[in-house]
Amino acid sequence: MASHTDTLVSVAEYLATNYEPDAEYVGGRIIERNVRQWGSFKFAGRVGGVLLQSSRRMEILVATEQRMALSSDRFRIPGCVCSPLV
Repeated sequence: MASHTDTLVSVAEYLATNYEPDAEYVGGRIIERNVRQWGSFKFAGRVGGVLLQSSRRMEILVATEQRMALSSDRFRIPGCVCSPLV
């Protein structure tokens, strides 16, 4: 993955900025997101659709893309995420 910038960016600045295309944050650096192939997007969409249809019954929240904090200086963007309702 290539870096968008060699300049260090704060977590607050990263979270307040919309990147096109999406970018991840690792150790103060903005990193290009690992873009999947079309087949992966279709699969993630189908899985997300099935989970969304079942979300009430399964008591989960479904988001097809969101930033996830893995640590205080590491944010990644997975393809499909499920979370228990809180």
